Amino acid sequence: LGVSEANVHFLGFPDSELKTMPAARREEIIEQLRALLLTHRAPEVLVSHGEDGHGDHEAGYLFVIEAIRRSGLKVRLQQYAIWRPWLHPLYRWSCLRELSSASLLSIEPVLREKHAAIEAYASQLATLPPGFIRRFRRPYEVYFASGEASAVGQESPAKVLAALAGLLGWCFSGFGEAAAPL
Repeated sequence: LGVSEANVHFLGFPDSELKTMPAARREEIIEQLRALLLTHRAPEVLVSHGEDGHGDHEAGYLFVIEAIRRSGLKVRLQQYAIWRPWLHPLYRWSCLRELSSASLLSIEPVLREKHAAIEAYASQLATLPPGFIRRFRRPYEVYFASGEASAVGQESPAKVLAALAGLLGWCFSGFGEAAAPL
């Protein structure tokens, strides 16, 4: 959303196999990511949460961590959770531990495009709980910083309280609804 096609790179590896693929294929991914990091030298990298509960998401996180290490670059790593809030009700309490590293990013300028992208996956929408989908229709994204203080703590007290309210809502969204199957 909002990224030019020239800056989107698909690595072409099979879905649902990243966690179990042979070491040589994992090395290929890490080296491709390292090359992209060195080419673009972005100060910030967004990656799926390292404890997201989905094999591809967790493997992707590990690949990115290793690619950053091998690149020698200093980047701010931001994790985003997709499945984690739906894994188990106890997650909601572990989410509270991460609030100090969490920040909200407004996506209002591209919200219409995001909603259209969500609607493009009609077959998946039919199988997911409504609370799960609602989390992705919000006008903000939640990121968890790795190894660096969150921008939330640098805001005015009113903005911090508003952000915390939003994050608590995110942690407890869908509370009482059945967890989505993986």
